[in-house]
Amino acid sequence: MGTDAPDLSTASGGENATENTEVGLTKDEIFGTLSNARRRYVLSELKQSPEGESTIRDLSRAIAGLENDIEPEEATYAQRKRVYTSLYQSHVPQLARRGIIDFDARSGTVTLTDVATTFDVYLEVVEEKELTWAEFYVLLSGFSAVLLLAVAVEAVFFAGLSGLAAATLIAVGFGCASIAQLYQTRKNRI
Repeated sequence: MGTDAPDLSTASGGENATENTEVGLTKDEIFGTLSNARRRYVLSELKQSPEGESTIRDLSRAIAGLENDIEPEEATYAQRKRVYTSLYQSHVPQLARRGIIDFDARSGTVTLTDVATTFDVYLEVVEEKELTWAEFYVLLSGFSAVLLLAVAVEAVFFAGLSGLAAATLIAVGFGCASIAQLYQTRKNRI
């Protein structure tokens, strides 16, 4: 009624906290989804599975292993059951209501939808033999340090390379890596 009332749409997350993203989820819904470790584990496990599909039983086994820092096969019945119950009663239905997954209660099958790509920027899923961006930047930094040291001590192959040339190579390397990362993650911006 009055104009002095606070704008509650911005109270919890900034100016666009309740605006829908391209996939229909608000920022609050995205961050609310990611606020629980089990929901993050569900998304991560599904992204790593063939066809983005699994069953609640398999998810509960994998998550019980993650939570207890053991191999999934070593999880006890009680550990699996605790995870299964929370997935079935709470987390999977919430993900399904938000359109992030499809859930077939009859078969217990959980499948990612296209909406799940919204979370890629937050859940860096890499294959076992691939590098994360963080690991890549650590390696690039190490290479840069070795290059600078080699130039400084005038090592055999680097004696003719100036400090400016080495700095230029390093800057180009980091620039190219940053552009590649920007290109890869830009489509996931919310």
